[in-house]
Amino acid sequence: MIEDLLEANLEIFTDWRQKHPHEDGLSAQGRQADTLWLTATDSPLSPAALTGKDPGSFAVLRTPGALINPVDLACVAVLDMALRNIQVSRIVVCGHYGCASIGQLSAGDSGDVGPLAHWLSPARDEAARHDAELALITSTQARANRLCELVVAAQIRSLASSPLVADVWRRRRPLALHGLIYSLHDGLLREVCDPVNGAKQARALVGGTA
Repeated sequence: MIEDLLEANLEIFTDWRQKHPHEDGLSAQGRQADTLWLTATDSPLSPAALTGKDPGSFAVLRTPGALINPVDLACVAVLDMALRNIQVSRIVVCGHYGCASIGQLSAGDSGDVGPLAHWLSPARDEAARHDAELALITSTQARANRLCELVVAAQIRSLASSPLVADVWRRRRPLALHGLIYSLHDGLLREVCDPVNGAKQARALVGGTA
C-alpha cells in the first residue's frame, strides 16, 4: 500500500503552498544541485538531513557500500549527467559506520555468490589490501568501522582516476572530491581522506596522467 506516502506528500506540499502563496510552483525557487552525493543504499540519513541544506542542492546516487563501479553503466551515467549536465562543483562519497554491506565483509565472506557479493568485490579487495592493519583491530565493530573508512577513501581514488572527472579539470571547471563518513551516535560528518581539487592532486593520489 502506498497511501501513507501519498497522504504525507499531500500534507507537506499543501503546507508548502500555504507558506509560499506567490511562488509559481517548486521550479520557481531556482534550485540547482551543486553536489553529487554518493552514499550507501542503507544509509539512514539523507544529505539534506545531515547538512540542513535544501534537498535540491544534491544529486544523489545510492549503491551498496557506497561503491562506485567505473564499469557499471548506471554509475557512469549518473556521474556523466552530474558533471556535464548539472555541472556540480563537488562530489561527496559519504559512508556511515554500521553499513550493512561493509559489516558483512568485515565479518568474513558467507560464501554468497549472488549479485550483491559480486558488487562488493572492490570492497573485498580493499579489505585484503589492508589485511595486516585490520587484523590488529580486535573489536569487531571497530574493525568494520575502519573498513568503512578505507572503502570511502578508495572511492575517492577511483573517482580521481575517472576520465569524466579528468575532463572537468581539463576544462578548468572547479570540482572537488570529498570522502566523508558519519556515525548514527552523533550524526557528525568526518573527513576520511584529503580532498582532491584538481588534476595535480589526482596524479599524486593515483599516479598516471589523470
